[in-house]
Amino acid sequence: MVNWLEQLDLASREGWDLGYRLLHTHRWAEEDVEQVRLLTEFYEPYGKVLDAGCGFGEVARLMAQHLGSRADFTLLNISDFQLSKCPPELKQIHGYAELMPFVTESFDGVMFNTALLNMNRQAALEEAHRVLVPGGQLCISDVIIPATAFHSYPRKAMLDEMHADVSSFAELVGLLYDAGFRINRYALPAGHTAHMQQMGEVTDRLFTPLQPILLRCTKYA
Repeated sequence: MVNWLEQLDLASREGWDLGYRLLHTHRWAEEDVEQVRLLTEFYEPYGKVLDAGCGFGEVARLMAQHLGSRADFTLLNISDFQLSKCPPELKQIHGYAELMPFVTESFDGVMFNTALLNMNRQAALEEAHRVLVPGGQLCISDVIIPATAFHSYPRKAMLDEMHADVSSFAELVGLLYDAGFRINRYALPAGHTAHMQQMGEVTDRLFTPLQPILLRCTKYA
């Protein structure tokens, strides 16, 4: 029986072979460079930044090119295959976001880019809070269930077939506040999922109804 980590690596290989470098479920820009530029403008990262669940490290690589010495990125991932494709010039750590292998208050920023949905979100957010300095910044790009689809969306199918857990906006806000974060800014970009069609009918069906969301938060407790 294939476990979910093996499934993750298999799906990652498929995405890599199809030419994907950003593992984002929704696109609000056609080019990777523009997608990440808009993320950078929204996040405004600085100092020591952890990219938790970093995918192929492309977000951090493009942000580093744009920001130069203003930000120093560390990549954290549990996928051996994804880490093997990450830029060698960026620090890479194999590990779980729910049990981060870093000392307390060691980062100015933590970002989750289309990553929280594949994690135990409460544990990952609590760990992000722990490793952030006081007043540190948490940046999230994720997806939520729109209010109009909350009762009809197949959450169990998403969990069973994609090992992904998605929530409403209110549920996500509750998790953030419980973990000790204050939301400074959020946006609901008009994203599309046309690229997901290449990943199969199930992936397309489960992700298309979702709404992308960007959040910038501050550690306050």
